[in-house]
Amino acid sequence: MSDYHFNLCTHKYVYMKEGWSMKKIVFIVGSLRKNSFNRSLAKLAEAALQDKAKVEYIQADAVPFLNQDIEFPAPEAVAKVRNTIKEADALWIFSPEYNYNIP
Repeated sequence: MSDYHFNLCTHKYVYMKEGWSMKKIVFIVGSLRKNSFNRSLAKLAEAALQDKAKVEYIQADAVPFLNQDIEFPAPEAVAKVRNTIKEADALWIFSPEYNYNIP
């Protein structure tokens, strides 16, 4: 049964072809607070993905505010985020709603 994986959405086992590789999903959490609701949702999504995808978090607190004086070349933290997103198969954004809009 190693070629079969349980799908949490359909509650059925799904056959995965040989050569199937684990996908990389990048999570961006829109709140810096350690125990934020959005971070909790991201952790639940990560748990649901378990062995089905590799999850990597982007540390938003390491990325500086936009400053055109240091825009080129890109700061190291910005370059790292760009590369992480380029290498990802998917990007999930967990962001708080603000005045009925997504920031």
